[in-house]
Amino acid sequence: MKTLLLPFLHDIDVGAIDQGFALARHLDCRLVALSLVHRPEDGVIRLEVIQQSKDFLEFLYRRSRHFQIPLQRIELHTPSPLSSIRALASELNNASILLFMRNEKGVLLDTDTILAVLQDLRLHFYLVLLHNKHEVITMPQAVLNLLQDSRQSKVTLTIATQQPVPQPELPTTRY
Repeated sequence: MKTLLLPFLHDIDVGAIDQGFALARHLDCRLVALSLVHRPEDGVIRLEVIQQSKDFLEFLYRRSRHFQIPLQRIELHTPSPLSSIRALASELNNASILLFMRNEKGVLLDTDTILAVLQDLRLHFYLVLLHNKHEVITMPQAVLNLLQDSRQSKVTLTIATQQPVPQPELPTTRY
């Protein structure tokens, strides 16, 4: 079974997570949730960062049961989230990485990390563009710049737009 890697650094976004599960179902993949707890140079991790990581992993566990998608959860304390994403994707037999953007900004990950993944020719990824509150989807300028950069001509972007998320049918119970 193929693997999709769903990295997380901050701000739980239910819409992005549901899109990740929908894509995993469509591609018949298992999902690996990677919660990255950034360890700053001083080594002190704020308690709320750890709590958000735990909340993310628990939320994904519950959603995986709802969507009936196989899920593996990993929490990693790291000084370099990008290096950790690269290493785990490689360790998972070049798993494709799920990336989300909305209104020029990264969702679940910071924008700089997403752009670094897009530029790494060794990595496979799906970039999902989420609509804003006006239900408009725009191509982020930074991604357009990557496409136009002649040095990056070997980059092939797989871009998906937000789709309706199918809800699994619940078994009916007769009393």
